[in-house]
Amino acid sequence: MPAAAEPWRAQMWPTQMWTSQMWTSPPAPEAPPPKMTTHSAEYCAHLVAEFARAQRTRGPAPAEARGLADDGMRLCDRGQYRAGVARLRRALHMVRAGH
Repeated sequence: MPAAAEPWRAQMWPTQMWTSQMWTSPPAPEAPPPKMTTHSAEYCAHLVAEFARAQRTRGPAPAEARGLADDGMRLCDRGQYRAGVARLRRALHMVRAGH
């Protein structure tokens, strides 16, 4: 068709027109799932599982780390997630650091 028959085409910006590249572009790679960092029951359970895994791979945790983990689990069970997560993180760090 002549350009006069398509007056709308003259008003389009180049970025508004479809190109063959838009149809043949490969899909974007999938991003890894976001890391859970909120103070919640799910995060408490995640930290408890990590603590148990760390004990299996690195040996028994020191008494202080076990005490912190127990306190953290108890606090999480009571709904005090922020304090529970803090203790569980500290206990996990102690096990991983070998203290």
